[in-house]
Amino acid sequence: MLFKKPLKLTIMKTSLLSCLFITISVFMFGQNTGVAKNLTNQGVKLNVASDLIYQGVKLHDAGKFDEAIIKYDEALEADKNNLTALYEKSYTLSTIGKNEDAIECCKLAVKHHPDDEDLDMIYVVWGNALDAIGEMNDAIEIYNEGIEKFPEFYLIYFNKGITYSSNKYYDKALSCFEEAITFNINHASSHNGIARLNQMDENYVPAVLAYTYFLIIEPEGSRAKLNIQEI
Repeated sequence: MLFKKPLKLTIMKTSLLSCLFITISVFMFGQNTGVAKNLTNQGVKLNVASDLIYQGVKLHDAGKFDEAIIKYDEALEADKNNLTALYEKSYTLSTIGKNEDAIECCKLAVKHHPDDEDLDMIYVVWGNALDAIGEMNDAIEIYNEGIEKFPEFYLIYFNKGITYSSNKYYDKALSCFEEAITFNINHASSHNGIARLNQMDENYVPAVLAYTYFLIIEPEGSRAKLNIQEI
């Protein structure tokens, strides 16, 4: 159950930084036209890639997954190994069940951007994809690698918990969901997991508390209706 980060801010950040980079570079190296031209070309590539990625995200959201992947590939042609393009492509591939291809995208992202602060969601997609093809142990290993790099990123704990839960390691899943809410107390899905696993074990007091917290965060919708019936 992969939860996705908002992408628009990432694209905007990339575009704004590239524009600033161009301006400063031309100012500093204006007398060296070769250097200035090269730096300007790099900035243009980033902007082209960002625009293509944005188009791809819109296509993904419209359910046009194959067309979205084409846009991400075009972005990667414009800016080779662009991290955002690799992430979005891996996410779309995973969405349509092409998990082996998604895993390869994630490997490329980690290989070319090993210390990037935006790698956190790559580990979520990677772990999900491994879990989907039945490689639970490898998925847990990837989640743990992600946690080592991003120890406060709640979605890695949550998705690790989903993997444990789907493989019937319920105690370990519960611990993961509990860790997730220590870093994001308002993550409704983690409270939902805590509630249901406690209910399964007939631990009704913590179950009711978790259901109640869930409903404070998410008072409407299909999950809310189901959880109201459980209290």
